[in-house]
Amino acid sequence: MATLTSDQVQDLDCYAFLAVLGKRVIHPGGRASTDRLLELAAVSEGEKVLDIGCGVGTTAIRLAQEYGPQVVAADIAR
Repeated sequence: MATLTSDQVQDLDCYAFLAVLGKRVIHPGGRASTDRLLELAAVSEGEKVLDIGCGVGTTAIRLAQEYGPQVVAADIAR
């Protein structure tokens, strides 16, 4: 692992900083809230989903893998 200077650490966004600490999957609300979100969305294979403000894309990736829609995800920091 590379050593970062204090200036480099200050320039990191919150996701990159947490990744440096070893926390690579950030998911506010946890799995239970994501399960509920996906249940309420009732998305199925062949549909299209746009995830705005996806962060690192955890929900978008899971949605695509488990339910089969075409997913486009965007975040201002990515």
